Amino acid sequence: MSMRKMVWLIFSVAITSVMLLGCQSDEDSFALKNENVSSVSVSESTGFGEVNPDFFMTYEEGDVLETFKQIISSAVQEPGIVDISLSGYDMQYMYEDGTTQGYHLWINEAGEKSIIMNVENSNITYTVSEEMTSQLRELMKTEEHTALVDEKISQVNIKGLIESHSDFFISYDQTEVLEAFQNIFSNAVKEPGIVNIADPEFYLEIIFADETKQKFYLWLGEEGEISTLMNVEDTHTIYTVPAEMTSQLREWIK
Repeated sequence: MSMRKMVWLIFSVAITSVMLLGCQSDEDSFALKNENVSSVSVSESTGFGEVNPDFFMTYEEGDVLETFKQIISSAVQEPGIVDISLSGYDMQYMYEDGTTQGYHLWINEAGEKSIIMNVENSNITYTVSEEMTSQLRELMKTEEHTALVDEKISQVNIKGLIESHSDFFISYDQTEVLEAFQNIFSNAVKEPGIVNIADPEFYLEIIFADETKQKFYLWLGEEGEISTLMNVEDTHTIYTVPAEMTSQLREWIK
C-alpha cells in the first residue's frame, strides 16, 4: 500500500471514530445515568437549557418511576435540524446518590407521539410512542384542571375577530348567564403540549365585581365538540371546554 493511501485510510478511520463518538456522546447524555431513580419532579417549562425548579408535582412511587424510566429508555432519536417551540414541561430525574438529570417534555394529544429533549443538548429531539403519550397525559391529569377565573364575574363582553364575525358584539350581565360562564371557566381543562392553533374567532372580556378585567381568546366548537380558551397574556397555553358547555356558548353567540 502506498504512503498516500495509508494516510488517507488513517484519516478516514479517524473521522469515522470521531463521528461515532459524537453520536455515542449524544445518546449517553440523553440516556438515564443508571436505574437508581429515586424521584421525578415536573414543572412548567420557562426556557431551554435548564429545568424550572418550581415543581408542581414530584413522583416517588415505584410503579410510576418505572413508567418514567421506560419513557426515556424507549425514546427514539429524531433526525434533522431542531426548530421547535418552548416545551410545556420540564422533568428532573433525581438519583439515589443525589445527582440529577433534566429533560424538556412536549406532551401531545392522545394518539400522537410526544417529544423529549435533554436540557443539555437542545439540538436533538427524541419521540416516545402514542402509548407513552397516553400514560404521560394520565400522570399529568392532576395538574390539568385549573380554574381560569376565581373572582366573581359581573359582566361578559364578546366580540367577533374573524371576517365572518367581524360585526358581532354582545354583552351579558344577567345572573344566570354569568353563573354559567363562571362554571365554564372553573371547569376548563389545561391542555399539555405544543400550542399550534388557528387565529381565534372571538374575544372575551371578563369584568369582575371589583372592576378588574381578564381577557381571553375563544375558538368555538361545533355542536358536540369541545371549545378552546386562551388567556391573551399567556399564548403558550390553551384550555378546553367540555362539549356540553360548547352548546351553551353557541346559544349565547348566535
